[in-house]
Amino acid sequence: MPLKTIRKLVQLVDTSAKDASRARKVARSPKMQQEIAQDRRTGLSQFKTVRQALADRERIARQKQRASAKPGAKVAAKPKAPKSRKTKTGNAR
Repeated sequence: MPLKTIRKLVQLVDTSAKDASRARKVARSPKMQQEIAQDRRTGLSQFKTVRQALADRERIARQKQRASAKPGAKVAAKPKAPKSRKTKTGNAR
């Protein structure tokens, strides 16, 4: 393989590695993360269950915000998941 071709190949790999490094740095920025999350929500919002989940999250966030604004107010606890009925051997009771 000619030296000129090898140099072009090395330059291409080097340039792509630098570009990937820049992309990783930008992807970590809070603004970029916000844009990615918004884009995902926009794409997924066509599904009814996703819309309901997002509405629930917003409702819970508003409740927490109101509760923190009132001194001495309690925040509702999360409901606990039911315990498994399995025994030590793994069989159901």
